[in-house]
Amino acid sequence: MIRYTAPLLLLLPLAACGTDDTESGNATTFSISARSENGNTTITGDGGKVGIKVPGFEGTVAIPGFRMKSDDFDLDGVKLYPDTAITHFGVQSDERDGDDHGRVVVEFESPAARDKVVAWFRDKFEDKDFQFSETRTGFTGATEDGDPFTLNLTADGSDKTQGKITIGK
Repeated sequence: MIRYTAPLLLLLPLAACGTDDTESGNATTFSISARSENGNTTITGDGGKVGIKVPGFEGTVAIPGFRMKSDDFDLDGVKLYPDTAITHFGVQSDERDGDDHGRVVVEFESPAARDKVVAWFRDKFEDKDFQFSETRTGFTGATEDGDPFTLNLTADGSDKTQGKITIGK
């Protein structure tokens, strides 16, 4: 999973360019945490500020907020429900014991009732021949690489759904 951390570090500032949604409160927050024998790296972003803490450097950088949407993320080809806003994107990795224990967490808000979002994911997973099971709270399964995932979906009124995808251990 750590193999994804370096490219993400480069892409996050680029994704932020020209998409300042901080005034409307629609910016996507993000967090990246990598732990290794050489030290810990932490990067967080919220409201146009990015905090960086790596061995030998700690600081805050001001960049425009950015907003990730349904087309900016997919799980092995399965996109999020249309017009979904990603509210948080997080990457965690720990290589201290010689094994890569990584995890990606994506939190989102979909503009549809929970039943409709559940049906959307079920259909898309079936179309892609995903290895998955439906649960009381959403879905569990495995990616093409064999990483476990969970998808939790919670009704937020009659026409919105809050979701959280966790990929990895």
